[in-house]
This record gives sequence, structure tokens and C-alpha cells, in this order.
Amino acid sequence: MGFTGGERTTRRTVAEAKTQFRAGRRRVYRPWVTEPGLWVQYDFGDGPVIKGRKTTLFCAWVPGPDSGW
Repeated sequence: MGFTGGERTTRRTVAEAKTQFRAGRRRVYRPWVTEPGLWVQYDFGDGPVIKGRKTTLFCAWVPGPDSGW
């Protein structure tokens, strides 16, 4: 095919192409800024057995204007 370069030249060229490709695909940190009252975070699960009865634990959090998020 007429290629006159060596293996090292090919490796160097491929490494440079990979570096440029990765540079354009980096993750950027963008904090999630919410407006108060527009979402809720919740979790639930099995709680302790009290006097022979199973309980369920439930926790919900609605951010307010001073939540820091």
C-alpha cells in the first residue's frame, strides 16, 4: 500500500489519535441544582420486628431553599 513508516511511527500516531479522541469525550461535573419543592428523595425498607409484627421504615426528604443543593 506504499506505507514507508515503521511500527513505532504507527504506534505514536495511534496514541495521538486516542489522546485527541478522549479529550473530546471527558466527563464534565455539573452540579444538580434544584428548585425547592420540585422533587422528593425517598427510601424505604424492612424495619425491626416489634412484638411479633413486621414494620416498614420510610424516609422522605423534600429540599427547601436552604438545603444547600
